[in-house]
Amino acid sequence: MALQVEEIIEQMKIRDWAYNSDVQNRMRNALDDCLIEFKEQHRLPLTWNEIDAIVEQIVHTAKKRNNL
Repeated sequence: MALQVEEIIEQMKIRDWAYNSDVQNRMRNALDDCLIEFKEQHRLPLTWNEIDAIVEQIVHTAKKRNNL
């Protein structure tokens, strides 16, 4: 799962992506799809709010790592 998340972010990154809401929204959509698939495969009891919170944290962390 972590490798898939990293791949999604790396594939969608462009110059100054951390300031581009369109790119971030595309990342969020792809990450949502990835988490939903993972949830279904492993029958995890995640709610939509939890999935959204996880995706937001992933994007936030990726933006912070981008500024290092």
